Amino acid sequence: GMGMYVRNLDALSKVPNIRVHAIDWIGMGRSSRCKFSKWPVSKMDEERVVKQSLNFFLKPLEKWRKRMRIEKMILVGHSLGGYLCANYAIRHPDHVLRLLLVSPEGLGVRPEEK
Repeated sequence: GMGMYVRNLDALSKVPNIRVHAIDWIGMGRSSRCKFSKWPVSKMDEERVVKQSLNFFLKPLEKWRKRMRIEKMILVGHSLGGYLCANYAIRHPDHVLRLLLVSPEGLGVRPEEK
């Protein structure tokens, strides 16, 4: 959550002509504790599991963006947030002005299958 990144917020808030919204992902930090759908992972293919997991995090962000009436935003994602922000930018490129990934997780190259 914000705990590791909070020290950067003061400096970011002083950048001219931007508004900073520091949000935690669903289920992280002080955010809502929504129930994660339980599905039989063993019976699903990896692509479907990833898609449903990403939907769990990205749909609430898109809903928030619409509610806040933000047309374009600069996304800064740290750690798991970097991975999620990158995926949000892929899904919603028209709403992302810039993307900054800070020590992102989950962006490695998939090993070749043998």
